[in-house]
Amino acid sequence: MNTFQIIALLTAAAFLAQPFVSNYIKKSQSKVDVYPKDIQPETSRAPSGPAQTDVSYVVSQWVALKNSCDQLDLKEASTALDSVFPLFVKKG
Repeated sequence: MNTFQIIALLTAAAFLAQPFVSNYIKKSQSKVDVYPKDIQPETSRAPSGPAQTDVSYVVSQWVALKNSCDQLDLKEASTALDSVFPLFVKKG
């Protein structure tokens, strides 16, 4: 076999394999779920426009995480959040 025949054979194989490969890719992409069905991303907490600054968004996310840790009785995580962000902790 010369070089031209090898290139022609590889080209023909690529054309014949293309439908199978694209079908496989479509099936594999449809099976992948980024989020489990019972957990969906919350887009309502994302900052929206100039009404909510970046700092207030971070604080609101910290409060939500802290409340979740407290509800799930994750004492170490809650304490770690307090130590990492001591200015967010309510005094008294």
